[in-house]
Amino acid sequence: MAMLARSSADKIIASIEQGDVASLKRLPGIGAKSASQIVLDLKGKLVEVPSGPKETKPVYSTAITEAMEGLKSLGYKPGEVNSAAAAMEKSEAKTKEEYLKIGLRFLMSTK
Repeated sequence: MAMLARSSADKIIASIEQGDVASLKRLPGIGAKSASQIVLDLKGKLVEVPSGPKETKPVYSTAITEAMEGLKSLGYKPGEVNSAAAAMEKSEAKTKEEYLKIGLRFLMSTK
């Protein structure tokens, strides 16, 4: 509760998904070990709960969607796949194979 009193749930979730231990350490009662453990335990497992009007999901091209499905079939969690999709969308790739390679590179760089 102290964490939520100091920061919004969206900011806490973003910090966890990005592995930003430094911002979690700034919250009351959270040290370096606790922040690292929170990221380790929760990264890729948090689901966004709509708090108001229904939020729209980003619409990706067919190639990106197929690459996302490929990452899911390799065992990546939905949160990780969504982070990789954002990286794929920013790239200059054109085929699902290229997007898949970009997604895998992104996921390997975050571990």
